Amino acid sequence: MMPHSLLKLPQKYTIFSLSILLSLVAVGSWSCSSINPASQTTKSTTLSANPSEMFMGIQHASPQQIAQAFPGTPGKPLLVDFSSKYCLDCQRMKPVLESLLPKFQHIQFKHIDIMRDKATNPVPINLFKPTTVPVLVFISPNSKIVNVVYDYHPGKELSPLLAQLNTMQ
Repeated sequence: MMPHSLLKLPQKYTIFSLSILLSLVAVGSWSCSSINPASQTTKSTTLSANPSEMFMGIQHASPQQIAQAFPGTPGKPLLVDFSSKYCLDCQRMKPVLESLLPKFQHIQFKHIDIMRDKATNPVPINLFKPTTVPVLVFISPNSKIVNVVYDYHPGKELSPLLAQLNTMQ
């Protein structure tokens, strides 16, 4: 049995050590989930299904706020892709979107890198405040959010959602 004197540390080191340990555990589990194959099947949530689930990773925005954040897009369907160059799932999603979007010519596309664009184009980031990436926000021509998709999804899952958005006029 160890004497208690060996286990005692000054309180400031104990609290500091504990906070670092908890931070490492939180970051480690977040990092692992981003490359976990199970995370590839994260469901998309539509407005008609359960609106409270749609806004788990972004802040809700009104049509007026969306129109101000994306001038020149009202009256047209819009897909906003929040991502980061440091995110593996974001990098996997990039070629999927590049292959799908030419098929849906009515949809305007805005790619926002949350790290790079924070200084040059902070309005959409400050409006939606994404807490995770990748996030795809599907916005109707009247500037209402109709769908939000979190994490990586293959083209076969995104194609019907894009087709639905593409038909909105």
